[in-house]
Amino acid sequence: MIGSCRWIRLKLKLFGDCGVAVRLAVQLAVRLAVQLAVQTAQQQQQQQQQQQQQQQQQQQQQQQQQQQQQQQQQQLSTNDNVDDEQSN
Repeated sequence: MIGSCRWIRLKLKLFGDCGVAVRLAVQLAVRLAVQLAVQTAQQQQQQQQQQQQQQQQQQQQQQQQQQQQQQQQQQLSTNDNVDDEQSN
């Protein structure tokens, strides 16, 4: 009977130690999962910001091209008017 009590105590002690180890492992796993989720979210935000910046740059380039085209058209029409006046 005494031997079995010792065995039970030993089992309970081992189980208690294992319980602590399991608890620590779960805490670590949760921390890592949260950290990974946060990093992933931050990376996605950075990618979105980069995409937005690229879109803004493209829009600015398009606007500049449109302005250049308008200026060229104005110059052409001005040149046409000057040619018309000179021919008259």
